[in-house]
Amino acid sequence: MINSFHSTVLVLAHKEGAKPPDIQALQNSFPELPLSFTDLLAEATEIEISYKGKYLRLYGPARCIEMNDAYEISKRIAGAILVGDNGGGEALIFLPGPERGIYRVGYGSLALDDAEFVAQSIEVLLCMAEVDATKIGGVDA
Repeated sequence: MINSFHSTVLVLAHKEGAKPPDIQALQNSFPELPLSFTDLLAEATEIEISYKGKYLRLYGPARCIEMNDAYEISKRIAGAILVGDNGGGEALIFLPGPERGIYRVGYGSLALDDAEFVAQSIEVLLCMAEVDATKIGGVDA
């Protein structure tokens, strides 16, 4: 998928893809996580991106689990899974169910009412780049 990113989505840095046991651990912890996200993590982890000039970081499996535990994301926002951040104090979360999609929410809030919808899927965000950069928030890349 990383080779299918839209031309306005620039990879600034990344680490090697996750090993199958690490991806399995992530899937065991968060079975609702879309396969497209775990497929991306098999290609690269800790992906730092310039999204139309805004910074995004997508974590690897171990960091997703660690950060979700540390911030109790799934407890504070039922079913939510922390997948990255925007470098400006806001988390990127995946929310399953009827509200399915990627959202951003401040680490100081971590409430569904404060979460802002970003994109329906990781593909819409990164491969189609249909999201306005202001929806990303955070800092300039």
